Amino acid sequence: MSAPNQRTRQARDSINWIWEWANPVKFMWFSGLVLPYLIGLTALVMGTGLIWGFFFTPEAENFGSSVKIIYVHVPSAFMAISAWFMMVVASVIWLIRRHHVSALAAKAAAPVGTVFTLIALATGALWGQPMWGPWWAWHPRLTAFLILFLFYLFSIALRGTAPP
Repeated sequence: MSAPNQRTRQARDSINWIWEWANPVKFMWFSGLVLPYLIGLTALVMGTGLIWGFFFTPEAENFGSSVKIIYVHVPSAFMAISAWFMMVVASVIWLIRRHHVSALAAKAAAPVGTVFTLIALATGALWGQPMWGPWWAWHPRLTAFLILFLFYLFSIALRGTAPP
């Protein structure tokens, strides 16, 4: 076999392993195997981070102890945007490849993103009220997160009306 054909085959084979894991049966078997360990590891890391952030960090000079809510607010906002990005990538894969696992991934990301967006909005209001006065200001960043929250709700509602 010639060298260019061998490189083409190697490149194709290196990409095909990704699509092998997109097989729903294989994916569900593997996720069922590792999910209990990942849940435990996540609980341990999140618990350690929250305890460390709330009880062992010093208070900020100008903000007092209210700045500690940032240890919940920023990761929640990051997860909300990450869930949206996951929905976008999975939906694009669905549009291109029509692969059912990508549609399920986009569907599963919406409730997670909704919860984290709601947490980010609530903790932002709790932190912003003592700092700036009002609970809500129509700042572009706040409004964008409100639109993201409404997008998640609309996505969940729209999937609920579609036939299986």
